[in-house]
Amino acid sequence: MSFKKKPPSSPAVTRAIKRGIKHGNNCFAVFAAPCSETNSTKARLFTATISKKFFKKSVDRNLLKRRIRGIFAKNSAAFKGKDVVIMARSGASGLKTFKETEENLLSLFKLYGKTQ
Repeated sequence: MSFKKKPPSSPAVTRAIKRGIKHGNNCFAVFAAPCSETNSTKARLFTATISKKFFKKSVDRNLLKRRIRGIFAKNSAAFKGKDVVIMARSGASGLKTFKETEENLLSLFKLYGKTQ
């Protein structure tokens, strides 16, 4: 599985956040928008954004990003042909294990599947 990594300030990320379907809980917000026509032949966009406000140490931010990428890679079937942005919220700082992170994200992925 190949992901196109882009910085959070790219126009594709802004478009996914503004025009995409949003589901969230106290830990994460998931935005998913259909790929644009020009982007349909390229790899889809996947971005995980984590703020320094909630995770002061870069080690903690990077650990959460790796967890999110792993969970998304295993469960990306619902987002085929979509640009996806996952934002960590303040509640994500309380997630200590991979299993807790996975349960939170999977609950949002299931909500997304029901709205299509």
